[in-house]
Amino acid sequence: MKEVASPEFYMAIMKSLEYSITDYKHHDYDYAWDNWHLRDIAERGCLMILGQCVRETGSVDGLVKARFVDRWLAKEPWGVDDSERQANFVELLNKRHYRLHSICEALFYNSAGRKHLENAKLVPVLQDQDLDGVDVRMVNGESTAGEEFEEELFVESRRPRDQTVEEEHLRRRHREAMVLNDGTTPLGRGDIFERPR
Repeated sequence: MKEVASPEFYMAIMKSLEYSITDYKHHDYDYAWDNWHLRDIAERGCLMILGQCVRETGSVDGLVKARFVDRWLAKEPWGVDDSERQANFVELLNKRHYRLHSICEALFYNSAGRKHLENAKLVPVLQDQDLDGVDVRMVNGESTAGEEFEEELFVESRRPRDQTVEEEHLRRRHREAMVLNDGTTPLGRGDIFERPR
């Protein structure tokens, strides 16, 4: 893939994506479902190729140089104003099963790509030092990692206030548990069986 991913290659893909912007009416972003299957087949093909390039090369430099963000991504119907656009784009960064997620996340964590996203007003302006250990979900202060679990499980996993960091580390090192769930119901606290201490 590295041999194929030349500047000319990226420019050809970008030209095809630009044509797809006006070929058909794009659906507004909806946080509840991925509109991937409503996209034009040529557009889907181009995005799949770009996603594969990002995965295999481990870089978004070709996308950045081909101006992927301002030539296509920013023209997607993310919302009517800057705050809605940012909220919807950050929501997409949280949707790992959405097809655009891998490309957008790679752009977000690349400093040049993030600069393009900021200029397109898809993400708020952040300093590089602000990203150290940042979970994408915290960009707009919306939520934190771990909330995909049931709320009771998330709350119960927090460290009690009277326990020191060393005690918690020791407790976790010596903890053994078994999870039993047949897959017909969501994972819950009742499915986790810990060995008595």
